[in-house]
Amino acid sequence: LDAVRFGVVEPDITQGRYPDGADNFAALSAPTFGEANAPALVRDIVINEIMYHHGFRDERYEYVELYNRGQEPVDLSGWAFTDGIDYVFEPDTIIPADGYMVVAKDPNLLVTVYSNLAIGQNLVGPYSGNLGDHSERIRLSYPLEQIDPDTGEPAVYEVTADEVTYYDGGRW
Repeated sequence: LDAVRFGVVEPDITQGRYPDGADNFAALSAPTFGEANAPALVRDIVINEIMYHHGFRDERYEYVELYNRGQEPVDLSGWAFTDGIDYVFEPDTIIPADGYMVVAKDPNLLVTVYSNLAIGQNLVGPYSGNLGDHSERIRLSYPLEQIDPDTGEPAVYEVTADEVTYYDGGRW
């Protein structure tokens, strides 16, 4: 016997285990009623790189990098990290097509370390919280407005866009 409690899910997106029998549920790329589950849905915005345990052992060097795999810019206004670290993207935070956005613990430090970063363009922060030095789950969510079934009023929910659980070793 198995039971799963889902958080908010998008309309017209199927949730399932991939591969079949896996521990976690994820949004699937297609509905597959009565068949083997389709692969997990990979969105345009993905968590691309995580600096969680810098060689200096100084948490100010921590960051999470996002990548836009898509062909169009994406407005991250209202998107947020909702697990692992806490950060809400400001209005008009745009990540260009085939572009990157770094969310830093200390953006003022990182801009001095990496010459390709510019605060407010491809570098934002600071976030609150810390990335675990050995393991952590990071979840990026976006706002979805729907009618609350209990009140009948519009409500904004956070929907998972991408999440990663990292470890010091192994495949993740």
